Amino acid sequence: MTLTCDSTAPAHAHGNPDAYERLLRNLIDNAARHATHRIQITVRNQDAWVVLTVHDDGPGVPTEDAERIFERCVRLDDARSRDHGGTGLGLAIARDLAHRHKGTLTLTPRTLGACFQLRLPQAPTPAEK
Repeated sequence: MTLTCDSTAPAHAHGNPDAYERLLRNLIDNAARHATHRIQITVRNQDAWVVLTVHDDGPGVPTEDAERIFERCVRLDDARSRDHGGTGLGLAIARDLAHRHKGTLTLTPRTLGACFQLRLPQAPTPAEK
């Protein structure tokens, strides 16, 4: 697993720390289940957003299922669902938590694997308040 920060400034976002922990755990657990060898997590400030991506090198998600995977209890029938366990709730919960924090969670197109992008409104750093 690789963690990269593409910013020299802190990436602050307001919200519930327990909800953020659950959101991130769901994204990382999903990537760990489907990765072949590598997971890359990147955090950066982009305009007024904190942007976090979780990218795995697994089989990816077919374009036609890009939105469906965020529905409750959806597990794809192809290689992406080869894992054992799971209820198909993790990505639905993660997206709901992102929306509750005025953010978005999307699947971004990739040629290899799956890449989930979380965008949260950037909060002022403590010194800026």
